[in-house]
Amino acid sequence: LTSYFDRLLSASDRRGQLSAQVQRILRTRIGNAPCSLEDVANALAMHPRTLQRALVAEGVTFRTLKNDAKMQITHQLLQSTRLQIAEVTALTG
Repeated sequence: LTSYFDRLLSASDRRGQLSAQVQRILRTRIGNAPCSLEDVANALAMHPRTLQRALVAEGVTFRTLKNDAKMQITHQLLQSTRLQIAEVTALTG
């Protein structure tokens, strides 16, 4: 599991600027606010399809970024809190 998270974090470091912005938005919203493609596109003042195309141009999909953000948050919560796995899963979706 640790090696998976290490690979996940290093892969996110290689992505483009827009991908990094989307990751930041997702990490602040997951568990707190809606974080669909449309919600993130609105936060960036973009049309959802434009955001989707720009991410693909950077070599990543929105779904991948969202899953990565969920995994990063899950990893952080499991390491830094006493929450049970089921509770963390419920928080991160």
